[in-house]
Amino acid sequence: MYSRNKTALKAGAMFIGLVAGFAAPASATHSWAGMHWARTTTLTLRLGDNVGPAWDAYLVSAALDWNKSTPIDTVLYAGSRAPSTCNPTYGKIEVCNYAYGVNGWLGLANVWTQNGFIVQGTVKLNESYFSSASYNTPSWRRMVMCQEIGHTFGLDHQDVNQTNVNLGSCMDYSRDPSGLKGTNGTKNNEHPNAHDFDQLNTSYARNDGSQLSSTKASPSGLFGTNLFEGTQVSVGGPAFAGAAPLAPREWGRAIAVDSRGRARAFKRSLGNGAEVTTFVTWADGHEDDHN
Repeated sequence: MYSRNKTALKAGAMFIGLVAGFAAPASATHSWAGMHWARTTTLTLRLGDNVGPAWDAYLVSAALDWNKSTPIDTVLYAGSRAPSTCNPTYGKIEVCNYAYGVNGWLGLANVWTQNGFIVQGTVKLNESYFSSASYNTPSWRRMVMCQEIGHTFGLDHQDVNQTNVNLGSCMDYSRDPSGLKGTNGTKNNEHPNAHDFDQLNTSYARNDGSQLSSTKASPSGLFGTNLFEGTQVSVGGPAFAGAAPLAPREWGRAIAVDSRGRARAFKRSLGNGAEVTTFVTWADGHEDDHN
């Protein structure tokens, strides 16, 4: 059974979890180079819960938010990964929090691809910064959780300027995700918006002819109990193992920058068509904290 006493969260999630899909694809332009999970039918993306009690509600909220997407269903299950390393699970997305150190980053999303298709992902939330007064707020926790999970679906940012008006999307950088300080307008950036769902509709519009078994439908609802491992149908390539990259020196080459010229995405080749892309959310003013 699902552990860590989440009965109350389960009940609330089940009550509000029956959400409607969004409309047909509109113009959307923040796919990350077309990267997506291979699909032949609706994707059930399993999010491994390796977070502590302070993060549980934010993980549930993000799962419910992204569950509103037409092509993607989200399922939470009790993760078994050590948060300190947050190693990946083939065919799934592991979500972890830990005091990863004063290394400059607030949140990371690592996304592994094989020949362009996503095959696994990890989300890491850095308590070394979230324990500080600047970031220990519901709005910061909600935005970064939502944003890093969004990257594991193949989404890029809608906007990478922290100082302009909020777009009302967690895929938009901001210095005030709550929209209450008056520095970034009045919209909050704590949840996906319609443009994010339009992009997912576009990214997952075609039938790829194959799908990982671990991303196929489960009857167990938002809180899954089926922990079977994924096996690849026809995309090809090995199941990736080993530690997820934590330090900037492990991320590979910088391939995208934000409006201030700070590297925000990195890529490392693993050979044979396999790559890992790292999306980083810097703790503002701390990007030089790492060695």
